[in-house]
Amino acid sequence: MIFIGDALFPGGNDYSVKQTGVVSISVRNPHETKRIIETINACLKN
Repeated sequence: MIFIGDALFPGGNDYSVKQTGVVSISVRNPHETKRIIETINACLKN
């Protein structure tokens, strides 16, 4: 599992996920999230 979130910092709404040890990628906005997902999918297809 890979979690993508914009608030992985202490007090952020995504921080609880980060605390569990799940691999997490910090993003700034939905556009960046989309680009990361597209990149991951492209890597998995090859």
